[in-house]
Amino acid sequence: MIYKKGETTAFVLNFLPGQQLPIHKHPGTEVYIFVVTGTGTIVIDGKDSEVTVADLIHVK
Repeated sequence: MIYKKGETTAFVLNFLPGQQLPIHKHPGTEVYIFVVTGTGTIVIDGKDSEVTVADLIHVK
């Protein structure tokens, strides 16, 4: 975690090739994901999307 104030939290996730998070939710929260390096696949509501450097993903 790099920042936390009230309901706002910012953190850094580092993934190795092939590594993934289990399916999960953040009820009542808007999530922003910024891709710093590399590429990957994000699944939102069952839909796969490819992501790459400098992509910003917003999940309501």
